[in-house]
Amino acid sequence: DATAFDTKNIVVNAILNTKYCEARDKGIFVHTEYDNLKTLPMKPEDLSVMLGNLLNNAIEAAGACDDEKVIRTKILWKNQELYVYVSNTHDNTLRHEGDIFYTTKKNQPENHGYGIGNIKAVVEKYSGKSLIYYDESEFVFEIKIPFFLNEQ
Repeated sequence: DATAFDTKNIVVNAILNTKYCEARDKGIFVHTEYDNLKTLPMKPEDLSVMLGNLLNNAIEAAGACDDEKVIRTKILWKNQELYVYVSNTHDNTLRHEGDIFYTTKKNQPENHGYGIGNIKAVVEKYSGKSLIYYDESEFVFEIKIPFFLNEQ
């Protein structure tokens, strides 16, 4: 019995509902907050790249944990900005140099590791900003994209 997320945006709904089921099947607890995203002026392919990669990375990292497997997602309007927040537990095997992160996947690593770069490219396309921070057990990706809309 899947939780049916209804953000009023068909693309966001499809991604959230699909990824929720994937996470649940891996024993991951998912907490999601969202606003009405009906007026979100992003191209469907950009939304798919941004949210799909964010949630794929979160599911992979949280799923690899031995203990707590948790993903928290927020997609909210804040001061005429789209605020996207994804946090997940991780097993402390992050590989990175500065703000460049590398895949920890064992199978064909040359075909992996582009997700964060793709997310950042979408954010920059919409004049947004992103921030990554983490500690030994939690990884957080925050995005703010300015949209000046008449109604939200």
